[in-house]
Amino acid sequence: MSEEKIPNIGSHIETEIDMSQTIREQRNLIRKLMRDIRCYVLLLIILTLIVGFTAISSFVLFKAETKSNNFDQKLPPTSLMWIGMGNLIFNGPITENAYKNLDASLNTELGHKVTSLAINSPGGDGPVAEKISTLLNERGIEITILPDGFCGSACVPLFIHTHKHTSLDNGQIIFHQGFIYRSDALHGILAMVGLSSDKGPVYMDKWAAEFGPPLLAYLRSCKLADPLRSPIGIAMTWQEIQDVLGGHAQRACDVALVDYECKRSDAPSFCNKKNPF
Repeated sequence: MSEEKIPNIGSHIETEIDMSQTIREQRNLIRKLMRDIRCYVLLLIILTLIVGFTAISSFVLFKAETKSNNFDQKLPPTSLMWIGMGNLIFNGPITENAYKNLDASLNTELGHKVTSLAINSPGGDGPVAEKISTLLNERGIEITILPDGFCGSACVPLFIHTHKHTSLDNGQIIFHQGFIYRSDALHGILAMVGLSSDKGPVYMDKWAAEFGPPLLAYLRSCKLADPLRSPIGIAMTWQEIQDVLGGHAQRACDVALVDYECKRSDAPSFCNKKNPF
């Protein structure tokens, strides 16, 4: 009688277990591979955005600086004039050449006696304005605004950052947007592609606030236009600013805005209305 072969059930079970284990390992390997691919793709996207943002930021800054430099080259030269022994008049735009001439003048025998610099300037180069204020502070020189003169745009930080500052009769301080006006790269890029809003920060916000928060609040109270984001802006005398800071403004912001902007040949559209208020 022949012996009947009994199938090795345990061997089949072990084979199936091995196959299941292999399939699980392959699935885990595929999941890990897909996860790694997603991470690499995400990293690539982030790097692309960073590189793109950097490139666009550099282009925006280059474009703004080029525009500013072209404007500076068209400006008339700044004149320096001595008044008596201790007073110097700075009349004209704030440029690198103006800074060099002022520095050279103050390093003369007569320049060492200067105690006051009277300024009449439409503005100019912001970083140069900071250099001039540092120069004046190092020598303890007071800055004033000439009677019936004005201090606008980049002249504002020069004026406010000079430790000793005041204004003579009817001298006007002009707050406006300026050329390089965005204080962060993001809003500069948005402005370039036409997506920026008037809510983004500008350099003049900071400079106006340094006079005191009430002045910034006053300038933001204008309904017709935001003077800090207007290429024309608003003009205020030193006394008007002091009154605003003291809580009793001489006139409403819109009145001051119309009084300055609507007298110009490039007046905005709201000036054509019979009653812009």
